[in-house]
Amino acid sequence: MVAMPLEHQPDSGANGALALLRRRPLYAMGLIALVCLLAFHAFDLARADVPSWGWDESMHAELPAARMALHAGRGEVREAGEALVACNQYPFVFPAVLAATQAVFGVTEAVARGTAIGLWYVFGLLGLALLGLEIARAFWANGERPAPLGLALLLPIFALLSPLVGRYAPTLFLEVPFLVVSTFALRAWLRRRTRPGARAELAAGCWIVAAFFTKFNYGVLLGGAFAADAAVDALLAMRAGTFAGFARRTAWLALLPALAFGWWFALPYPGGAAVAAEHREAFLGFLSGNLEMAETPWKRRLLDWYGGVAAHPVVLAWIVAAGLTSLRHYRLPVTRTLWLLLAITGLPVWLHPFHLDRFLIPGSLAIWSLAALGSIASVPDGIWKTRLQLAQVVGGAAIIGALWWKFPIDQFAGRLGLLVDDPGVRATQVEIVRARWRLGGTIETAGLDADEARALFDAIAADVGPSARVGWLGQSSEVAPAALHLALLDRGGEPERFLRDAMGPMDVTPVPQATIEPLADEELARWADDFDVILITDPPDLKGRASRAAVREAWQVPLAELGWLPTRIAELSIAGRDIGLYACRKQ
Repeated sequence: MVAMPLEHQPDSGANGALALLRRRPLYAMGLIALVCLLAFHAFDLARADVPSWGWDESMHAELPAARMALHAGRGEVREAGEALVACNQYPFVFPAVLAATQAVFGVTEAVARGTAIGLWYVFGLLGLALLGLEIARAFWANGERPAPLGLALLLPIFALLSPLVGRYAPTLFLEVPFLVVSTFALRAWLRRRTRPGARAELAAGCWIVAAFFTKFNYGVLLGGAFAADAAVDALLAMRAGTFAGFARRTAWLALLPALAFGWWFALPYPGGAAVAAEHREAFLGFLSGNLEMAETPWKRRLLDWYGGVAAHPVVLAWIVAAGLTSLRHYRLPVTRTLWLLLAITGLPVWLHPFHLDRFLIPGSLAIWSLAALGSIASVPDGIWKTRLQLAQVVGGAAIIGALWWKFPIDQFAGRLGLLVDDPGVRATQVEIVRARWRLGGTIETAGLDADEARALFDAIAADVGPSARVGWLGQSSEVAPAALHLALLDRGGEPERFLRDAMGPMDVTPVPQATIEPLADEELARWADDFDVILITDPPDLKGRASRAAVREAWQVPLAELGWLPTRIAELSIAGRDIGLYACRKQ
C-alpha cells in the first residue's frame, strides 16, 4: 500500500486546512471558484423551467422506475424484480436509483428529476474530487509529487464549466448518470495499482458491472479501454516474470462481471429463457443500431464539441493544451490509462454516423482528467507559492471574463456556415445557439413546455377519472404513452390502473417514426375495445408536423365510424398552435 502525503500534513482539522489555504493561495482561489460555480448552478436550477419528460425519459427510465417503486412499496419483491429485468432499452441501474428515491418520496416527476440532479451535483462531483486524489496517488507511487488538492479541485471545476453536463444533469437521459458511474469505475481501476489486493480487484469489477448496466454501449467502450490497459499490464508482467500474480489478480477482477453477464444474458431471474433472449437481442441492437441514420455533418459535431466541453474558448484552449502537456508523463501507467480511455471511449462516439450533443458527455471524463493532470503535475511545486503566479491567475480570469463577450458561440457557428442568410431566421438561430451553448442555458428533455404539458395532462385527468382504461390515438414525439400514464398516476390515478395498463399498447403506433398505415376495421375495433376512453387531438400531432396529418384519415375518422364519438374537453395552445383535445367513448 502506498501512502499519499497531503502536501506536508502540517496540522489536522480545520486549522490545518486554513493553514494550507494560506500557504497555497491558488487552492483558496480554486475552492472559491468551485463554490461560486456550485452556487451559480444551484441558482440556475432553482429558476429553470424544465420541460416535461420526453419519449426516452418517460418510456425507458421513469416507466420501469415507477413500476419498481410501486411494487416495492407494496412488498411485491418478485414483481419489482420482473420490472427490473424488463429494462431492455435503458439498463436497470439508473431506473433502480430512481425507484429507490421514489419508493420513499413518491412517484413524481419532481422527485425523479431531483434524484438525477443530486446524483450529479453530489455524487458526480464527489467522485471527480476523489478521482483527482487517486491520480495524485498514482504519481506518488512513482516518486513524483503533484499537488493532490489541486487535482481534487480542478476536476470538478472543469465539469462545472461544461454547458453540456449542466444542460442534461436535470434530465433522465443516461449520459450524466454514466459519467458519474464511470468516474467511480476509473477511480477503482487506478486504485488497483496503488492499493493492490483482492478487495480492490473486486471493487473495480463491481464498478465495471455498474457502468455496463447503466448504459450498454458506453459500458462496452469503457470495458474495452480497461481491457486494453490490462493487456499492456499483462505484457509488462510477462517481461518482468510476474504474470502468475497478474493472472490471479485479474481472476478476482473478472469474477463479478462474469457472474453479472451470465445472469443477465443466460439466467435473468426472476425472468426466464424468453427474457434472456430479449436481453441478447436488445444488446446486439445497441451495438449495431443507428448505423442507417444520415451522418451528422462534421461542422455540427465541431460546434457541439466546441461549445459543450467548456463554457469559453479560452477554457477550452486551456483544457486542450493541458491535456497535451500530460504527455510529458507518458511513461506513467496512469497517463497511459487516461489516454487509452480517451481514445477508446471518445473516438468511436465522436466518429459514429449518428450524433447528438449529449453523446459527448461520457468521453469528457478522460478529457478533464488529462487536462487536470497536465495542469497540476507539470507545474513545479515551488511556483504555486509565488505572488506573481497569483497575479497571473487573477489577470487570466479577468481576460476570460472580457473575452466571454467578445467571442460568443454564435460567431463560431456563423464561421462554420451553420447560420442562414435570412435575417429573421438567423436571429432565431442565434438565440437558440446562445441558449444551448452557455452555462445556465436551456435544459432539453425532448418533451413539451412544462406549462403546456401541465394544461394537457390536467385536462385529461379531469375527464377520464382515476381508473378508466385510457388510449391515445395520434402520433406525437413529445408525449409518449408512458408520459400520459405517469401524468395520470401523479394526478390521483389508481396505482392498480398504472401497473395493469402501463406496459400495454396504449397507442396504435407507440414509436414516433412508425409508418402511418390504415388499419382494417376489425383491427382498429379490436385495439379500441381495450379502452374505456380514447384521446385524440386536432391536429393529430401536437407540434403540427405535416408528415403526421395522415393520422386523421388513417385512424381517427374510422374510429368515429365504429361508434366512438368524440367530446371536446379542452382547447390548448402548444408551441404557438391551437390544439383541440377530444375524449372518445363508445356509444
